[in-house]
Amino acid sequence: MGYGMVLNKALSKNSDASLYLKGYFARDNGEGIRDLNYHQLSFTFNHQLGMGADLTLNVKAYQRAYLKAQSSPEESETGAAGPSRAGEHAEFVYSRPLLTDSLKVSFSLRAEYERNTVKSLGYQRKLMAVSLLYKL
Repeated sequence: MGYGMVLNKALSKNSDASLYLKGYFARDNGEGIRDLNYHQLSFTFNHQLGMGADLTLNVKAYQRAYLKAQSSPEESETGAAGPSRAGEHAEFVYSRPLLTDSLKVSFSLRAEYERNTVKSLGYQRKLMAVSLLYKL
């Protein structure tokens, strides 16, 4: 059983924003071994600059929790299991055409944080990427 709701709003001729709330309540209709709740809230802001350039901001927060703490699955990398985790991701992307409208260059910065009831499973990560996109 799940839910979802999206709100989109044009802020100006060149800008828009959206808010997306979604989640689910997973039940195995048995002993409750894999019963969990998951919720996620996402926010996106887009702004079109001149000459085909774009700025995008994506922010996401989520939370996953198993109802029976002893039933959460083990992580394959560590063998540890944590009944709940929560995290946030934030990403900033700048893209613009390069030489032609068919070829775009993109620069992104991303930060991710996750907290887990088993401390060794939590993490912080920061990523930077430069990419080229060719559109046929």
